[in-house]
Amino acid sequence: MKPYKLYKIKGDFFDCQLYKGYLYLWDMDGVLSVYDWDAIKHTMGLVPNSTAMHGSIKAFQRFRKGLPVEVTGGMFPTDTAFVGGYLYTAVETGLYRGSAIMDAYRQSRYFTSSRPLRVWDCPPLSLTANYNGMQLAISTGEDGLYEINLSKDVQTRGLKKVKGNIYTVSTKKAIRSRYVKKGSIYSTDENLNKHFHEFALSRLNNGVAIRTYIRDYDFGSIMQSKWEAIAGTESFSSISRITNKGVEVYPLYRSQRSIRKEPLMEFEGTKKKLIAVEPVEIGNIVEYENGLQLLNRKGVEIIKINTPVTRWRWLPDGDKKLLVVVLEEYLELYEI
Repeated sequence: MKPYKLYKIKGDFFDCQLYKGYLYLWDMDGVLSVYDWDAIKHTMGLVPNSTAMHGSIKAFQRFRKGLPVEVTGGMFPTDTAFVGGYLYTAVETGLYRGSAIMDAYRQSRYFTSSRPLRVWDCPPLSLTANYNGMQLAISTGEDGLYEINLSKDVQTRGLKKVKGNIYTVSTKKAIRSRYVKKGSIYSTDENLNKHFHEFALSRLNNGVAIRTYIRDYDFGSIMQSKWEAIAGTESFSSISRITNKGVEVYPLYRSQRSIRKEPLMEFEGTKKKLIAVEPVEIGNIVEYENGLQLLNRKGVEIIKINTPVTRWRWLPDGDKKLLVVVLEEYLELYEI
């Protein structure tokens, strides 16, 4: 028995998100449509005793919410994220923000905002929302790592303000990023090396939390003393680095008191073949130029996809997790 259910939806997609039970799908024309995911899943799950369920997006139009919209003039998003009830969209002209779900009066026409506001003219490479849904890490490549804080209960200190509620976290190259313990962040550069940006969290008498930036740590410092902080609130995480032979992945177990000195996994090849090695709750996702793997904490393969991936996401879905993989003609959603 496979440890997952596979929902396979036929269609030409560029990106996919899941928010409050709704599936947000961008097609190859840059148009966004929103669907009731629970309704789609129920319909596809009517096939008894099956771990792989198939359907076409054309058959699910009755579950679409409102009219399709060109959120950013039809431009393809480099990334998207939901923060504070807003849908943030990164495109080549900058960062845009619009209501993720419009009020009931306007939903009869548009379920999500059709005219987002451009909040920054710097084009991000990737966006990552904090687990509390109120901070957004913005990786911009050569220009470094930035953050938007929308929380009224958490104040940010120690960072330089760029404009409005946008702050500079680091000027080091950042391709991807992820939040961990106490709102700290680690980012990934083009060589898959991790940089840890440490924050301390304290609370005032009025209940407001203060999140103060401390300093950056490179890979060597992480290995020596900062591994436990990076392990965060999850029971498992990992960090990776590229070497002359390939990529090494080191496990970070919060329950242990010292990091394992030998890598958990080693991948041969160069950074041209390996695109990303990212930890998730149950292990690591490894993306290649021609495919993707989900490996458990011991490096054992759970899912393998042997075709180029347009986009993948690891998303919460109630008490389950979804590995969402956008392929050339299909959207595959693995419920784990």
